[in-house]
Amino acid sequence: MNIDQLFEKSLKKQLQHLESKRKSIFIFYVLAIAVFMGGIASMAYYFASYPEGQIKEYVGEVLFSLLGPLILGGYLISFGNKRIPAYKKAYKKEIVEKIAHSIDSNWKYDSKAYISEKAYKESKLFNRSYEEYGGDDKVSGCVGKTVFESSELRVGSYHTYVDGDGDSKREWKGVFNGYYFHADFNKHLKGETYVVCGDLESTAGTFQATSSNTKGKKQGSMVALENKEFAKRFMVRSTDQIEARYILTPKLMESLLNVYQLFKQPMQMSFIDGKVYLAIFFQFALFEPTIWKSVMNIKELNKLYQLLNLNKTIIEELDLNTRIWTKE
Repeated sequence: MNIDQLFEKSLKKQLQHLESKRKSIFIFYVLAIAVFMGGIASMAYYFASYPEGQIKEYVGEVLFSLLGPLILGGYLISFGNKRIPAYKKAYKKEIVEKIAHSIDSNWKYDSKAYISEKAYKESKLFNRSYEEYGGDDKVSGCVGKTVFESSELRVGSYHTYVDGDGDSKREWKGVFNGYYFHADFNKHLKGETYVVCGDLESTAGTFQATSSNTKGKKQGSMVALENKEFAKRFMVRSTDQIEARYILTPKLMESLLNVYQLFKQPMQMSFIDGKVYLAIFFQFALFEPTIWKSVMNIKELNKLYQLLNLNKTIIEELDLNTRIWTKE
């Protein structure tokens, strides 16, 4: 069932209801903007109505003309903000979960859960330290014989610094933000193989030796592959050159290029201890609705469908259900 069929059969009624909720929140922001603009217009009127030398006598009126709209506008925004969590919760329950189950009714979806920190570290894809680890929208289940998990992850640290004015500032330093997936691989693996989207310069930080990845050792040596198009897009390192070539078959390299073309975002992959790990970087929340756009948008729904269907796409494209090298 494609997204158009799903929309007509199962989603349309819920989306119409959610659209009414979205508009009821959106109107508070529109009113707040109107009130702010009214305050600015009122202040401009006072400045234009009195001679420059007399304006000091009417400072109170000028400030009140601006203070009143600021308080009212702030109240309207606050009132709208309080309604957003319930709106997002309903969207995930009525739309995201339903789309996931349309792909496979046996998949489990939990809007508040996320992949374990252990599974994140086992990939050895990220060598930078962090203090904050979290996420949401976990999907888990099987595609054929292959068990998988995926979720959105946000990993990084808050950095405190003092700006030029001497004020203390707090800035987020992200290590990873985006879609994270791991599944059983269909081959027994002795070594470790890493595939990273980018050139030698951009991937240097991923492959450098640090105490937080591979115990301070570099992640193998560079692997030269015959697929020129793949080599332009991805850098490969492995601790076992022969095994890396068995893993990165012509079909698998073509499949990875196909996965990249779906979203055209930076991605990293590792094959370790009988598991495959995939991380795709995104700079925005993946499953969160916005009040600034209508939810009655097939194009946006299709993006959501493709993202959830990526769990199935990866397993099928990488042919993970074909059990070879004696793995069952």
